[in-house]
Amino acid sequence: MKNTLLLAFLLTCLPAVAQKQPQLTILTFSGDVTIGGQPVVAGQLVYDDSKNLLVNGKESYANILTETGYARKLGSGSYPPVSLNSESAKAKPKRSSSVYYHPSPIAILTAPEAPHKKVFGDSVFLLWKVNYSSKPELPFRISLLTMFDDPLFDTTTQVSFCALNVGPFLLRDNAIVIQVKSSTERAVQGAGKMDEAMRLRIQNDLQLLVANTETERAIARVAIFEINDLIYDVTYGLYKLRMAEKAAGVPIVSNYYQRLLKKYGMETL
Repeated sequence: MKNTLLLAFLLTCLPAVAQKQPQLTILTFSGDVTIGGQPVVAGQLVYDDSKNLLVNGKESYANILTETGYARKLGSGSYPPVSLNSESAKAKPKRSSSVYYHPSPIAILTAPEAPHKKVFGDSVFLLWKVNYSSKPELPFRISLLTMFDDPLFDTTTQVSFCALNVGPFLLRDNAIVIQVKSSTERAVQGAGKMDEAMRLRIQNDLQLLVANTETERAIARVAIFEINDLIYDVTYGLYKLRMAEKAAGVPIVSNYYQRLLKKYGMETL
């Protein structure tokens, strides 16, 4: 009889355990960041039954990735995990490129708005859309130029996307021009190097990342880049993930990854 009652008690507890749901992951943090009086750790999964996430101090912050697929940087304050997850889901996505506001004959979908044209890594990924009715005469020509229109690099492609190594050119120049040109039209974007203080801060965050797999680490890196408005690095990271996903033939299960693919028009790559 006692065994039967114990079994019945355990069975009634199982649904409560099963209802425990993850809300967000602590990507990285700096300063005094705690949950329930305990310091957080990088890679920590925060559940719906957790106490508030406390960020104490003007210089403290926490970079988080919510289960609904949004990356955020939290400053000083007290944050209920469930609210963070639900508020991010309801947040209106920011438009990432001016091409949505001022359609041009060739719209570079993965280009950032000014002033967010800094590049952390060595490479950028460009995906563009032709907005005029007549079919362009291929190939597209992609060029890197100095700010004075001096040529640095030139290549062609038969498709509407291209990955470029810009690192060597940004070592010499603070900013360069990226041009995508068809037989009749062109689109121009800028890219520039970041200041050393920002580079060191981001490098520190990237070194603190904790992940179980290389895919999880790559997604977390993209999240850090998005939090810092490094759109070129975001879209290049997405491009590498998308190519790896196609090569493996196994879908990447991540709300964040899938949301960004749609945001930048990369789900059809």
